[in-house]
Amino acid sequence: MSAPNYDITISQGSDWHLDLTIKNDSGSGATAADLTHTTFECKMRPRQDLAPATDIAVEILNATAGLIRLSQGANTTASLRDGNQVYDLEMTLGDPLYPQKTLRILEGTISVKPEATR
Repeated sequence: MSAPNYDITISQGSDWHLDLTIKNDSGSGATAADLTHTTFECKMRPRQDLAPATDIAVEILNATAGLIRLSQGANTTASLRDGNQVYDLEMTLGDPLYPQKTLRILEGTISVKPEATR
Protein backbone atom coordinates (compact mmCIF):
# COMPACT_ATOMS: atom_id res chain seq x y z
CA MET A 1 0.00 0.00 0.00
CA SER A 2 1.39 3.40 -0.91
CA ALA A 3 1.44 6.31 1.50
CA PRO A 4 -1.30 8.93 1.22
CA ASN A 5 -0.37 12.17 -0.53
CA TYR A 6 -0.75 15.50 1.28
CA ASP A 7 0.60 18.70 -0.24
CA ILE A 8 1.79 21.55 2.02
CA THR A 9 2.38 25.24 1.30
CA ILE A 10 4.77 27.20 3.51
CA SER A 11 6.12 30.74 3.45
CA GLN A 12 9.88 31.19 3.27
CA GLY A 13 11.18 32.84 6.47
CA SER A 14 8.12 31.88 8.58
CA ASP A 15 7.45 29.31 11.28
CA TRP A 16 4.98 26.58 10.33
CA HIS A 17 3.49 23.44 11.82
CA LEU A 18 1.02 20.74 10.89
CA ASP A 19 -0.71 18.56 13.50
CA LEU A 20 -1.66 15.03 12.48
CA THR A 21 -3.44 12.14 14.16
CA ILE A 22 -2.04 8.71 13.28
CA LYS A 23 -4.77 6.07 13.10
CA ASN A 24 -4.66 2.26 13.19
CA ASP A 25 -7.08 1.78 10.32
CA SER A 26 -8.32 3.93 7.47
CA GLY A 27 -11.92 2.69 7.79
CA SER A 28 -14.78 4.49 9.47
CA GLY A 29 -14.02 2.69 12.75
CA ALA A 30 -10.40 3.92 12.81
CA THR A 31 -8.88 4.50 16.23
CA ALA A 32 -5.89 6.60 17.23
CA ALA A 33 -2.62 4.67 17.17
CA ASP A 34 -0.57 4.29 20.36
CA LEU A 35 2.83 5.82 19.51
CA THR A 36 4.54 4.89 22.78
CA HIS A 37 7.42 2.92 21.17
CA THR A 38 7.38 4.73 17.83
CA THR A 39 9.87 7.10 16.22
CA PHE A 40 9.46 9.35 13.19
CA GLU A 41 11.68 10.88 10.55
CA CYS A 42 10.63 13.50 8.01
CA LYS A 43 12.76 15.15 5.32
CA MET A 44 12.29 17.39 2.32
CA ARG A 45 14.46 18.09 -0.72
CA PRO A 46 14.11 19.70 -4.16
CA ARG A 47 13.93 16.25 -5.76
CA GLN A 48 14.13 12.80 -4.20
CA ASP A 49 17.56 12.22 -5.81
CA LEU A 50 19.15 15.52 -4.71
CA ALA A 51 21.15 16.12 -1.55
CA PRO A 52 21.20 17.60 0.97
CA ALA A 53 17.85 16.98 2.57
CA THR A 54 16.30 19.42 5.03
CA ASP A 55 14.88 17.99 8.25
CA ILE A 56 11.30 18.56 9.28
CA ALA A 57 10.94 18.21 13.05
CA VAL A 58 8.46 15.58 14.25
CA GLU A 59 7.21 15.89 17.82
CA ILE A 60 4.90 13.40 19.49
CA LEU A 61 2.32 15.61 21.20
CA ASN A 62 0.23 12.81 22.74
CA ALA A 63 1.50 9.24 22.27
CA THR A 64 -1.68 7.44 23.37
CA ALA A 65 -3.91 9.68 21.22
CA GLY A 66 -1.68 9.28 18.14
CA LEU A 67 -1.05 13.03 17.86
CA ILE A 68 2.14 14.34 16.21
CA ARG A 69 3.35 17.72 14.93
CA LEU A 70 5.52 18.43 11.89
CA SER A 71 7.28 21.79 12.03
CA GLN A 72 10.10 24.04 10.91
CA GLY A 73 11.24 27.34 12.36
CA ALA A 74 11.70 30.62 10.51
CA ASN A 75 15.51 30.23 10.43
CA THR A 76 15.16 26.92 8.59
CA THR A 77 12.50 28.05 6.13
CA ALA A 78 14.45 31.25 5.34
CA SER A 79 17.21 29.11 3.80
CA LEU A 80 14.88 27.00 1.63
CA ARG A 81 14.76 27.43 -2.12
CA ASP A 82 11.44 28.76 -3.32
CA GLY A 83 9.36 26.46 -5.49
CA ASN A 84 8.25 22.87 -5.10
CA GLN A 85 10.06 20.25 -3.03
CA VAL A 86 9.19 16.66 -2.14
CA TYR A 87 8.86 15.27 1.37
CA ASP A 88 7.96 12.07 3.14
CA LEU A 89 7.21 11.04 6.71
CA GLU A 90 8.41 7.66 7.95
CA MET A 91 7.33 5.91 11.13
CA THR A 92 9.37 3.17 12.82
CA LEU A 93 7.46 0.86 15.12
CA GLY A 94 9.71 -0.11 18.00
CA ASP A 95 7.54 -2.35 20.14
CA PRO A 96 9.94 -4.37 22.33
CA LEU A 97 8.04 -7.59 21.53
CA TYR A 98 8.39 -7.30 17.74
CA PRO A 99 11.19 -6.46 15.31
CA GLN A 100 11.35 -2.87 14.15
CA LYS A 101 9.25 -2.06 11.10
CA THR A 102 9.53 1.19 9.12
CA LEU A 103 6.58 2.50 7.12
CA ARG A 104 6.18 5.56 4.92
CA ILE A 105 2.93 7.04 6.18
CA LEU A 106 2.70 10.35 4.30
CA GLU A 107 4.29 11.98 1.26
CA GLY A 108 3.76 14.88 -1.05
CA THR A 109 4.97 18.22 -2.29
CA ILE A 110 5.91 21.24 -0.22
CA SER A 111 5.45 24.52 -2.09
CA VAL A 112 7.80 27.15 -0.67
CA LYS A 113 6.49 30.67 -1.33
CA PRO A 114 9.32 33.24 -1.62
CA GLU A 115 9.92 35.86 1.04
CA ALA A 116 10.30 39.52 0.01
CA THR A 117 10.86 40.98 3.49
CA ARG A 118 14.26 39.98 4.89
